[in-house]
Order: sequence, then structure tokens, then C-alpha cells
Amino acid sequence: MARVLLVVPQHNGDSNFRPGGQVTAANGLRDQLKEMGYSIDVVNVIPPNFASASVVSKALSSVLRMIRVTKMLLTNRYDFAILFTGSLFNFPERLVMAAFARLRGVRTALFFRNSSVLGISVGSFRGHLFAQLFKIPNFLLVQGEEWKKLFLGFGLSPCRISVVPNWLPSDINIASKPCSVKSGDKLRFVFVGRLTEEKGVIDLVNAAKRLADRVDFEITLAGDGDAVDRLNHLLSDCDPEKIKLLGWQNRKGVAELLCNSHIFVLPTYHPEGFPNSVLEAMASGLPIIASDVGAISESVHDGVNGYLIAPRSCSELVTAMRRYLDNPALVTEHSSDALRVVRERHDRSKNCKNVVDFLRGEG
Repeated sequence: MARVLLVVPQHNGDSNFRPGGQVTAANGLRDQLKEMGYSIDVVNVIPPNFASASVVSKALSSVLRMIRVTKMLLTNRYDFAILFTGSLFNFPERLVMAAFARLRGVRTALFFRNSSVLGISVGSFRGHLFAQLFKIPNFLLVQGEEWKKLFLGFGLSPCRISVVPNWLPSDINIASKPCSVKSGDKLRFVFVGRLTEEKGVIDLVNAAKRLADRVDFEITLAGDGDAVDRLNHLLSDCDPEKIKLLGWQNRKGVAELLCNSHIFVLPTYHPEGFPNSVLEAMASGLPIIASDVGAISESVHDGVNGYLIAPRSCSELVTAMRRYLDNPALVTEHSSDALRVVRERHDRSKNCKNVVDFLRGEG
């Protein structure tokens, strides 16, 4: 039986752990590979108590993981290895693992799960350094064309780079019909994710305040994070029925919230890849208002299934929200295309199979 090594984030056993998009994507890849008949070994890159761990503790965990991966590569024969990498902070660790995997003759891929790498300038000293480091793994897997353009600019061969869009989790069903706004309904905007400033939640509340003259909408923010106190302060003089903070929701709660909403909003500044929250919202038939970061623009098409805005632009956010408020019929029109894009671009079995075919040289 063919064997695969996955170095990916998993649930770390902490009762307070909130699985994010990378964990969801990793679980989907793991399960799909099992369904395809592969034997899977998983190394979890999230240690217990990660959120409260010191820098020294995290560094020690990194060293221990590298030792574990080295032992596994010496003991077992793998057909290929896939290593998720998010921020540039964990990039060196993944490179060391990738280098040893290649020495062992394992076809190895780094899978970039956010867009922090896009901030590297090709012509800079840093860029020249990274250009050499990117040659260490056999392959680079990315979520959008912007990454591919960057890596081609670093001089990498296109046959080593594959664009693999994010995939829908197996337990999420695609809505059977487009979303619509019933006569007399308030337009319901929703945000789901970490309530942090870099996710743009402060901008979202300020945008709602600028639209205070409108009585035909409400906004719900679901999640937790370090911006909660500031949000509560901003909302102290607002109608609690117009802007609501729900706190963290489990998967069932998120599904129900999306089902009862009309438009999903993510005015993020964070270096996203393609956020699971956007993907799940589109699968529920919601048009998207989102910052044009990462690979979002490859599935959210401005004026077709949502609106793209510049990060940190509250004025553009207000304009996008107002477009739906002024013409609620756009919700159904944009919803239809959101569902089409999810079906065509974000199928888990197809996208994960493309990963395997590419690593096997069949893509």
C-alpha cells in the first residue's frame, strides 16, 4: 500500500482549541487520501497549550517535531510527503523537513496555506535568498495564481508549481437553491471568524455606523478574539438588535447562522490563502464582500458573486454594503454564481486527486 507523510495542523487536544481553516483543510486532505487507498502518517504541528506557550517552548516543540519526522523518514518508506506551511515563522522548520525527505528519495511538496510569502520582493536580497530556499522541496502547492507568478519570478520551473484551490469540507453541503431576500425582510450581513483587528471587524462595525440612517439591515459577528472588548466599546451606543456579537459558534451554529443570512463579509487585512469561512459561506449561497487578498479574487468576482474591496478601506466596505441595500435583488443574482463557483472550483475529491496526480507526475 502506498504511504504518505502529512505534516499538518490537527486538533491539539486542548478543550479551548478553536480549529481554523488550515486544520479543516488538512483533515479534508487526510480523509480524501485514505478514501483513495493511501496509508497516512500524520505529524501534528500544533502542540498542546500552543496559544499560551512561550517562544522558547514553541521553538523546542519545533525541534522535537523535526527529530520525529527524521526518525519516521528513516524508518518508513513514503511515496510522497506534503507539508503545510502558513506564516514565514514556521517556514524554516518545514524546509528542514523537506530537505531530509528529499535526501531520502521522497517526492516532497510544501503547501502554502496563506499569502504571507507574497510580501517577498523578487529583486531584493531577501528575495534572492528565498529563491534558493524554494528549490529545496520537489514541488510547491499554492492556492492561487499570484503565488505561481511569484515563484516563476524567482526562477522556478512551472512544472514544480501547482495551483490547488481550497476545498469544501466533506460535512458541508452545497445549498440546493440561491439565497433570496423576501419582501419586508431586513438584509442580514454576517461575519464568522476570529474577532481580531486584522480580520477587519473594527472596519465592519464602523461601516455599520456610517449606515446608521438605514433601518433595513442587521449585522451579526460570530467568533472570539482579542478585539471583543474594543468591539463592545464601539457598540455601546448602537442598537443591539442591529449589530450583534454572538461569540464563538460550533460548526452546527455556524451552519445555521449562514443559512439565516444574506451576505457574508470579510474585510480582512490578514495574509489569507482562501479562507474556509468564505468557502462555506459561498456553499450556503451567500454573496461575498471581501478584501482583495490572497486567492479570494479567484473565486469572488467583483460585481458577479460579490464585491472586492481594498484592505483597510471602510469607505469601500460601506459602498459595497450599500449596493445590496439599494438593490436586494442582487443577492439572488450573485448567490447563483457563488454556488456555481463552489461546485466547479472547490470540490474536495477533485482538488485532492489533483494534488496526488501532480506529485506522482500525472498532473
